[in-house]
Amino acid sequence: MSFSTFSPEWFFGYDVALEFLFAIILLAVAIFAFRAYKLTEQKQLIYFSLSFLFIGISYIIESIFNYMTITKLNATICQAVKIKSVALFDLMGIYTHMFFMTIGLVLLVYMTFKVEEKRPLWLLLIVSLVAIFFSWNKLLIFFLLSSIYLLFLVAHFFGNCIIHKTANAFMIASAFFLLFISHLHFIFALNSSLFYFAGHILELFAYLLILLNLVLLKNEKKKRSS
Repeated sequence: MSFSTFSPEWFFGYDVALEFLFAIILLAVAIFAFRAYKLTEQKQLIYFSLSFLFIGISYIIESIFNYMTITKLNATICQAVKIKSVALFDLMGIYTHMFFMTIGLVLLVYMTFKVEEKRPLWLLLIVSLVAIFFSWNKLLIFFLLSSIYLLFLVAHFFGNCIIHKTANAFMIASAFFLLFISHLHFIFALNSSLFYFAGHILELFAYLLILLNLVLLKNEKKKRSS
């Protein structure tokens, strides 16, 4: 089983392309955030950069494994490396995607605490990974946990929006709200393939908003410095 199992047939291939696009967008976000960190040395920015780097890696993995499932390349690879079960090979892809995605979301949540102490980060990470990988329904727990973390981030960024009242703050808050809704959609995608499609579309808009927000912030800083 792979994530493409939940995709409607007419969406086969498009989901792979979108996931690869997500990865490119998120790697660009990570680079923008890292450059901003080098200029300002704000600790939150390095966590922001690392979190989207890990999430971007998770989408690269998801895209590759979904592509191999659709093209039946997974069976060929299993024969080549003498893996007896194709389903086990596909599960490796799902678990790796969840692993990197969870790290990225935990880093985002930890970033909002604005503390130097690393123990809360390790606690969140260990508890999250144990809850996912030792649960009976790993996918359901993964989407539930990620939805909880995203809801926390929505509250945080909308709080910032109320305080600062800027277009950039509203844009980033809206992006995380779309991500939260998309992960709720994926919970329902376990029973309905249309929710899988809807989740991908919402993610696309969310990640584009995050990238656009960073580009606009960079342009604003250039204007102020010139």
